[in-house]
Amino acid sequence: MELINEGAKRSKGEILMFIESHIFLENDTVRKYVQLFDEDKERVAIQGGIKTVPTDSWVGQAQDFFFIKNVGRFKKFNVFEYYFDFHNSAMRRSCFDELGGFRDDLPSMGEFELGARLCASGRKIYRTGDIVGWHFNDNRLLSYAHIVGTQGMDRTRIFLIHGPKFMSKYFPQPKFMRLFPLVRRTRIIFLAGATLALYASMAGLVLTRPLRLKGLARFFFTCFAENSVRLGMIRTVNEWKKYQAVAGKK
Repeated sequence: MELINEGAKRSKGEILMFIESHIFLENDTVRKYVQLFDEDKERVAIQGGIKTVPTDSWVGQAQDFFFIKNVGRFKKFNVFEYYFDFHNSAMRRSCFDELGGFRDDLPSMGEFELGARLCASGRKIYRTGDIVGWHFNDNRLLSYAHIVGTQGMDRTRIFLIHGPKFMSKYFPQPKFMRLFPLVRRTRIIFLAGATLALYASMAGLVLTRPLRLKGLARFFFTCFAENSVRLGMIRTVNEWKKYQAVAGKK
């Protein structure tokens, strides 16, 4: 995030586009973003759409299934409108500068936290399905676990930085927030439980793949992904003293 902030600082244009390395864009993407910003000067951030490139990979298909499930969860908790994703998005540089850019201590969830702060300031993220980013999944299981695990770590950091009210509105984790005092005191036990559940779900994935049990494989992948996030969240609980000290200085 520090390098992205530096890149934004050195840029000369008014519109900043954010595209991740595994996204392929259509030729007229830049023109469409510029046109949407020109149509309404009040628009400060735009979120484009994502379509996964068809793949025969069982991991890729399971990822798609889990992503759709997560989108449903976003809508259930009424947080989808705050969702700002690097895969395919843009923001006015003036707004980016006003918000202070990305937090360097949120390397994985920085764009989502930026979108939440944008909405907390009373502005909205404009969404469009006319700008499509074609998404290529990373089909390596351990690589995926690492990515969503770091997202879990940053979720805990967001909770420690902004507090329960901000977390409840933009990144709802009701069970974790309720159990946080207990997790903090008995962190080793929770780490052991999440690690055991992670490897149990991974074993289930390995067994269901050759048997071509697609529904069961998706179930185990969902468990695998959710426990990867939980493990990341628990790992970062011990950082509460650091953020408590920062809050005290303020």
